[in-house]
Amino acid sequence: MAVRQAPTSVVQNVISALVEDPVESRKAAAAASTAAVFAGPEATDAVDAIDPSADAQAAAQLDADELLKQAEEQAGDQFQGLLDSKGLKRLVTSFERKFKENLEMRTRFADQPEKFMDSELDLDEEVKKLMAIAGSPELYPAFVRTNTVQTLLNLLTHQNTDIVADVIGVFEDLTDADVIEDSEEEALQLVDSMLENDALSQLLYRLRHFNEAVPEEAEAVQKLLSVFENMIEVKPDVAEQLVQLGDAKTGFLRWMLDRLKNVKEFEGNKQYVSELLSILMQSSTANQLKLAAMNGIDALLSCVFPYKGRNPKTDGEEEYVGNLFGCLCSCLMPAENKLKFMQAEGLELMQLILKEKRLARLGSLKVLDFATTRCPPACERWVDLTGLKQLFAIFMGKSKMKHKKGEENTEQEEEEHTVSVISNLFQGLSRGSRRDRVAAKFVENEFEKCDRLMELYNRYLTKVVAEQAELEQLTEEEDLSADEVLLRRMDAGLYTLQQCALIIGNLWIVGDQGVKQRLLMLLHQQVL
Repeated sequence: MAVRQAPTSVVQNVISALVEDPVESRKAAAAASTAAVFAGPEATDAVDAIDPSADAQAAAQLDADELLKQAEEQAGDQFQGLLDSKGLKRLVTSFERKFKENLEMRTRFADQPEKFMDSELDLDEEVKKLMAIAGSPELYPAFVRTNTVQTLLNLLTHQNTDIVADVIGVFEDLTDADVIEDSEEEALQLVDSMLENDALSQLLYRLRHFNEAVPEEAEAVQKLLSVFENMIEVKPDVAEQLVQLGDAKTGFLRWMLDRLKNVKEFEGNKQYVSELLSILMQSSTANQLKLAAMNGIDALLSCVFPYKGRNPKTDGEEEYVGNLFGCLCSCLMPAENKLKFMQAEGLELMQLILKEKRLARLGSLKVLDFATTRCPPACERWVDLTGLKQLFAIFMGKSKMKHKKGEENTEQEEEEHTVSVISNLFQGLSRGSRRDRVAAKFVENEFEKCDRLMELYNRYLTKVVAEQAELEQLTEEEDLSADEVLLRRMDAGLYTLQQCALIIGNLWIVGDQGVKQRLLMLLHQQVL
């Protein structure tokens, strides 16, 4: 493959930024070097051939930093995706050379920063140039074979945080989901190479040493978390490796819990930590158990508590609260975690939230749904807390909240989770006073809750039947798998329909004659 040449117009734009000030000249020259990184000798000749004297006076009136930025953007736009194997080799060779030079200068002049500062700037520039590799993911296997991944990871311990931040930026670009969308195998080779070179431990070390009070370092933390998320997307097994990394005091999970709990004010990185924690907890029982073993459920409840009496102030904060409830729901999948949730007085907090017409109410209903599923102790505790009052007020639609425009589905979600919790109570409570207290709610006020139950049953039955009719009309070309068919039926409300049927069955078993007669009357009113 022929070496692609750097367009002379780009080089001309860079040279036009030259002014008499030697500092600005050096910046412009650096930009020219960046523009020519993919080019051969002809581009170098083009730089030498351009006479800047004609434009020097006009350029002096402009901001040199702005001109440099424009030139770099032009170079980046024109060379994105144009890297070939020869260009990759030049990039890597130049980077490795600057790395060794900086290491040597730092060793020789450890106490004289002014003597190794130039090599530091050169190294930083070379690191930034490596971001161009993200434009050619098909070259990842060749990049991995150069062992440059190991060199980059070694730089995570560099004393210059600007260099460290740029190294993290390189990994973020290389693993970005949009970049590797059609290059899954190549991305997997890159992530495997990172793991083989102990990337998780080295990234965690760097994470624990950033000072987020410094804006640039706070931004680097965000990029580092993005690298973790990207690696998980490429290789899901990384989620467990990341959580199991380190001990209870120094591991990544401990850092995340402390970050959520100890930083009181909401900000962007706190939101990102909650999002990543939610991802880590979603599909790993090992991760869920470890979080509970580290008192993570207590930490999450303490983070949720402030929203008992107030709504999030921004969309980002609202997403943060949703992530916290999502983490709690995931952690309540193992049975032993439900007991720890009860010990942490999680049910009491959920009840307090249900009493308030705040945005956190939907999250608390979801958590209550997970907590009472196949957990008799939680069901008993909820009845003892007199939680039936708040639960049935929502069930009857008497405790409606004001929702934002475009959030009409929130009310339906509350409805579905409330039905599920009532079904959980009937299934989790043994015969006796607690179960009778739940059944007695359907007798109150002339069986109004029976009427509401049948209203929901018929509504969801209509939706499921309509969806089934659509599925039967699909042509062979549109044929769906069994899992896809089930998913569409569930989306139409099949699960809630089933829960309504379970409640009706349990009410019938209880044996109250008034309830039986009411249900029979309502059933006969419908064409079933």
